[in-house]
Amino acid sequence: MPSRAQLSIVERVLATDVTAVIVLDEDGALVYANNMAYRMLGIYLPDGSTTDDRADTADDNDTAELTQQLPDEIGSFRWIASTGTPLRDVRLTLKQSSAGQRVFSINASPLPRNAHETPCVALSIHDFTEQYKYYEEALHKSQERLQLATEAAGIGIWERDLINDTFHWDERIPTIYGIKYADLPSNYEQWRKIVLAEDLPALERSFRQARINHTRFETDFRIHAGSGEIRHIRGFGQYIYDNSGNAIKLVGVNEDITERKQVEHELAQSKERLEEAQRIARLGHWIASTDKGLLEVDLWWSPVIYEIFGRNPESFKPDFKSYLRAVHPEDRGEVIELLRRLRADHDHRSEHRIIRTDGVTKWVRAIARTEDQSPVNARRILGTIQDITEQRELQQELEYRASHDPLTDLYNRAKLQQQLRAAQAAYERHGTPFALVIADVDHFKAVNDRWGHSVGDAVLWEIGRRMSSQLRETDFLGRWGGEEFLILANHTDESGAAQLADRIRESICGSEIQGIGTITTSFGVAATEPGTYLEVLENRADKALYAAKERGRNTVMKYSQL
Repeated sequence: MPSRAQLSIVERVLATDVTAVIVLDEDGALVYANNMAYRMLGIYLPDGSTTDDRADTADDNDTAELTQQLPDEIGSFRWIASTGTPLRDVRLTLKQSSAGQRVFSINASPLPRNAHETPCVALSIHDFTEQYKYYEEALHKSQERLQLATEAAGIGIWERDLINDTFHWDERIPTIYGIKYADLPSNYEQWRKIVLAEDLPALERSFRQARINHTRFETDFRIHAGSGEIRHIRGFGQYIYDNSGNAIKLVGVNEDITERKQVEHELAQSKERLEEAQRIARLGHWIASTDKGLLEVDLWWSPVIYEIFGRNPESFKPDFKSYLRAVHPEDRGEVIELLRRLRADHDHRSEHRIIRTDGVTKWVRAIARTEDQSPVNARRILGTIQDITEQRELQQELEYRASHDPLTDLYNRAKLQQQLRAAQAAYERHGTPFALVIADVDHFKAVNDRWGHSVGDAVLWEIGRRMSSQLRETDFLGRWGGEEFLILANHTDESGAAQLADRIRESICGSEIQGIGTITTSFGVAATEPGTYLEVLENRADKALYAAKERGRNTVMKYSQL
């Protein structure tokens, strides 16, 4: 039996009500268990009680009864007492009638001993079930396959007698290998035949290195299962040596990780598809925590964001400070305000410009959401950045086309009417005066008849250019229809608008149009008055224009003169 010194180490280091602790001897008999271990594994003393109200170590008379209650999977760790090889973070799945299927993380280590003390192994057991549930939901909530893959299907332990070249397999290996127990390999050569040939070199190399260096081996390999399918196996273990240093046994643990590999493959493919889709959409995502000052927080960027910002992920470490430095100076104030509210607001979005290191300006759409609480009890901010430069340019082009005349590049009638309504509203609300000037090209039909419509179009474009050169910043000019133009003269009365019209008239007739000669225009002017609607104002300007035509053209007429 182990000495009190051995058990003292366990009590001081491992035995807590947070960690389940079990000590087994080399035969698998239960030597020690704390209250947590009894509760976690559902072990009861012969009288039906747990050890909550008794000493942790069971009486000698109880040892056999308690050992029988131990799950076989736990008892399998007895071999570590002899090998002296610790195991770290072994995943073990147990089915318990009261608690259903549970997943445990086990650390196993041999207890130090003197020559006269019994070899023992101490197991530290943590219930990993809830963490596994979270992982499987996070990876793929809607797929049952993911749940099965992340729960760990269990482990199987085997021994190979190097002297007689024979294998001993525990009862879980057939399930892991997909082979009936009677058909399992009985020697090493048979075992080699079920391993995929392309995996053998690396597998046997790990065996040799472990044997030479007296270290543990750990490797993944594939086998031909009994049904003909290919299974992925995770294996780890160590050689056992005699007193002369000769290897006499190879002890290992196998785990079926086929579904995990399939999930990893599917996740890798999904990640590739996601990254490709994001690359096509010019959209990337980022993550930041809020555990310190926001401007001090490091950001994680997906590859597309580095491409948008023209940064090298190998040499550039993103943070909010560097992000702000990239924002266009005219948009920086808006973005700073959004960042200031980021901790308080759950959602925000912004469209702003950034300037890349190569000087190229990009429009981006930034969307961010602050999580209330992450699984590790720390707030996080998740966001996306999308390059919308092409969308912006297209939108601007469409907006421009919707508001401008394609021939003269001036405002079209729809845009002018929008500006007129705004001017009328400003007049009614604040009394801001404005006037209308309607201009018509004199004898324009003769120009078309003599030189053709293409020349007529060129004449309209040139007249529009000359008219634009005389406008004030507050005036709006557009093509009203045919050879007519309309000017909205803001902040002026009829007299001021007439003076503007006369300057424009002189600029048009003051110099010839190449190849055409002198072109003249006639103007009608009307100013708004209390109670005057836009339709009335337009009619007044039209009447003044017709009066200018009747008086010989190339003149300006005010409505008040009629």
